[in-house]
Amino acid sequence: MNQTFAVEGMTCAACAVSLETYLKASLPIQQIAVNFPNQSVAIDYNPEETPLELIVKKAAEIGYTILTGAESQTLESKEARDQKTLKILKNKLVVAAIFTTPIFVISMFFMGQIPFENILLFIAAIPVIAFSGSHFYVNAWKRLKHGQSNMDTLVALSTGVAFVYSAYVTFTYNILPLFSGDETLGDATSTHSHLPASPITNAEYPLSAISTHIPHVYFESATVIICLILLGKYLEEKAKQKTASAIRDLLKLQPKIARIIRNGEEIILPISEIIPGDLVKVLPGDTIPVDGKIKSGTSHINESTFTGESIPVSKNKGDLVFASTINLDGNLNILAQKIGSETALARIVQLVENALGTKPKIQEKADKIAGIFTPVVLSIALASALFWWIAGKELLANINYHEFALTTLINVLIIACPCALGLATPTALIVALGQGAKKGILLKDATALEQLNNIDVVVFDKTGTLTEGKPQVVHNHWFNNSVFQQNEESISLLVQAEKLTNHPLAEAVVKHFETASSTLSNNNTQFLATADKEFQTKTIAGKGISCKIQSNNQNQETEIFIGSLPWLQDTLAQNILPEQKKIIESYIQQACTLICMFTSTEIIGLIALKDIAKPQAKETIAQLRNRGFECVMITGDAQATAQIIAKELGISRFIAQALPEDKLKAIQQMQSQGKSVAMIGDGINDAPSLAQANIGIAMGTGTQIAMETAQITLRSGDVCQLLHAFDLSKYTFNTINQNLFWAFAYNILAIPIAAGVLTPNFGFVLSPMIAGAAMSLSSITVLSNSLRLKNKLS
Repeated sequence: MNQTFAVEGMTCAACAVSLETYLKASLPIQQIAVNFPNQSVAIDYNPEETPLELIVKKAAEIGYTILTGAESQTLESKEARDQKTLKILKNKLVVAAIFTTPIFVISMFFMGQIPFENILLFIAAIPVIAFSGSHFYVNAWKRLKHGQSNMDTLVALSTGVAFVYSAYVTFTYNILPLFSGDETLGDATSTHSHLPASPITNAEYPLSAISTHIPHVYFESATVIICLILLGKYLEEKAKQKTASAIRDLLKLQPKIARIIRNGEEIILPISEIIPGDLVKVLPGDTIPVDGKIKSGTSHINESTFTGESIPVSKNKGDLVFASTINLDGNLNILAQKIGSETALARIVQLVENALGTKPKIQEKADKIAGIFTPVVLSIALASALFWWIAGKELLANINYHEFALTTLINVLIIACPCALGLATPTALIVALGQGAKKGILLKDATALEQLNNIDVVVFDKTGTLTEGKPQVVHNHWFNNSVFQQNEESISLLVQAEKLTNHPLAEAVVKHFETASSTLSNNNTQFLATADKEFQTKTIAGKGISCKIQSNNQNQETEIFIGSLPWLQDTLAQNILPEQKKIIESYIQQACTLICMFTSTEIIGLIALKDIAKPQAKETIAQLRNRGFECVMITGDAQATAQIIAKELGISRFIAQALPEDKLKAIQQMQSQGKSVAMIGDGINDAPSLAQANIGIAMGTGTQIAMETAQITLRSGDVCQLLHAFDLSKYTFNTINQNLFWAFAYNILAIPIAAGVLTPNFGFVLSPMIAGAAMSLSSITVLSNSLRLKNKLS
């Protein structure tokens, strides 16, 4: 049995790895795939051998809740869980920020200047540790019980030790003396000044022998780390939910109700009650609710949802139509064939979700490293403490070796705090985000930077990406005819007739001729102003417009047709002159769509429209090829049209007549050949391939689902920004790697010193305060290196 369940409790990509690994190891499950972005798990299991209750119990052992109820799988329940998770994170972040801010300010700028400051810091740190950071400690403990560790474990250890040690110092040196009657010992001056040490004896408080001053406290280290990590998780959750929201919005494209004809009667039903075989009536302007076949009627259908092409498609009896596409101008009766989760729209949603679930995340690398790093650090800390506890008496002269053993334990855990490791990626990313935004490049996460740096193939959607995405008039040709004496009269009628329809081609024609002042003056934009004639129009579904002109002077009626080339060819048949055929053929060879103006006996004019290439598209492709990238164009257009555009832009490889599934398969095929693929698109139909590609790049002028699915958005829709994106990736990825190097180099050098290797020969004793300073220095190094990135990208 293969089932998918919602999961609660996953806070990072490593959680998905932990859950998957643990369930695989502890249960006889045939197959399991945990999807972190969707907060779900797909399990293939035998209910008799492995009851579902046992799977749920095992997941709960390491802190995850698998929701098995049917109601948990609905869109509404998923949205509610997402909002609940985000709200909890936000509340924890707000509390952490409120209490961490004064702790940080006092520790950094007013140390030793505020009465009873350690006690105040201790009280302020409690809400951060007990509330905001509680889940780190709970998750770390659950994993520890089962021999697992991740970044939560390291955060829990480092912040926990820092807090417990600081609390011990505060209790010993600041709180207990208040009860002994010496209130000055709790004052700021006796806490951090260079006065003599507390008169309390070493026998009572052994740690006082380590230094001539009251030991330093590390409340700021514990709270700041929790606050920063919560901020990162909150931003990550918001980004994840935006993706989920875009998927839900995509499903909302489908209408809620439909007109159904049953037993000869028309009834209104929710789409959930439609069954295959129902006859669905769709009026002009309606969104089609099902996948099916046209039983009767003719119309133009806007299929940009799937093909990405802005030019509507003529549909007749027997043609297939799809849910969420829009019926423009004719009445249709559609035989329902696929409904609900079986429609093409639902398949697109599923493709997006599946591809998102297989995305690599740079944070997985850090968590996997932390999974190894954490037990190693803990082992070193315990081993060093045990070593000095046993051998310190002989190796350490004039030093309390028991206290030194405890100090090394604290030092190793504090100095190995993951602050620098945690800052390595986000600090570089913050700089990259700012610089990228200035150039109109919006980055979703660090994964985009890593993946973009390894790309081999750049795949372009055509419409809206390489081209403007809207048809424009590029040619018009007028013939001598028996109806109009001047071309201006023909154009005037054309403009007025096209204003009466909402067809995209008609809008392009009106826009072109109304702005072409050299063709039409202000005095002849109205047909009745240029001729003593009246006209009436009628829309012919799937063909165009019929205009009947009545001349008041001659009392004569003439019918003029404005519509598609096939309508012209069917009407005039053999009456098209050879020179007219040559003009028509030349337009077709340029991948133009034709609007024809004609009568039953002669052609009046031809208007050629085309989705033209963006100004910088050809130069951008040339530069990408010079950098060694393979460029591929993929489009829903016909083969001939795609070939013309590809040749015009200098693209040698293209794929035509591609539906969303075809685009996805093309990306998968390239990846199966070992190639790393970047996909650039702008439409809903591009969403599955944007998600499947190693890196998805959306045009900012495109649809919301494309921008949310992609990891990078080119805000202005200018394809030349792609070159800046590759440069941004190169420099940022190099900086992230440098930061990770310095973060680990710091630990490799500092941990042995913290463990006391220099003490026997050189007498060097590292205090926890110096360890904290060294930890901060590593973070400053990483931050400074990230800021250098700004100069490279400016």
